[in-house]
Amino acid sequence: MARSPAPAAPAPKAQPVPSLNRRLWRTPLVVGICFGLGYGITSRLLALQWAGFVQLGQSFDVRPFPGTSLESLRQRFDAEGQAIRGDLDLMELEAQSLKEEEQARLQAEEEKKRLEVPEQPLAVGEPAEPVPAPSPEASAPPPPGAPAAPQLPAPSAP
Repeated sequence: MARSPAPAAPAPKAQPVPSLNRRLWRTPLVVGICFGLGYGITSRLLALQWAGFVQLGQSFDVRPFPGTSLESLRQRFDAEGQAIRGDLDLMELEAQSLKEEEQARLQAEEEKKRLEVPEQPLAVGEPAEPVPAPSPEASAPPPPGAPAAPQLPAPSAP
């Protein structure tokens, strides 16, 4: 007896697995829909402007700053002609200009004193200004152990 090959067992049908692409877009879609609904509902509620439900803006009345105002002090002490001395840069500039004026005045006084010194009459044959004698160090050659003075290059015309 010859055996015929046994019929092959039917292959189990594989369930179609949803592809990865189909699963990836569902979560962001659901999250986006939830955010969109929340935004829409919130904007509608704010548009209704229920006084007890949502309060936007200042919840208090604007009042003037406490204390005495500058205008009331000026009226009280009648000091409209005086400038307010609160600018430090301006004060420093004024102090610097006063210092410069003082220096200029001192220089003018020194110049005036120098010009007021009476000149002594010159004797006949005496030079008007004394001629200084040349110093011996200027013309003396350098010592033998000293390095030579550096020479500058000759200027070139462009």
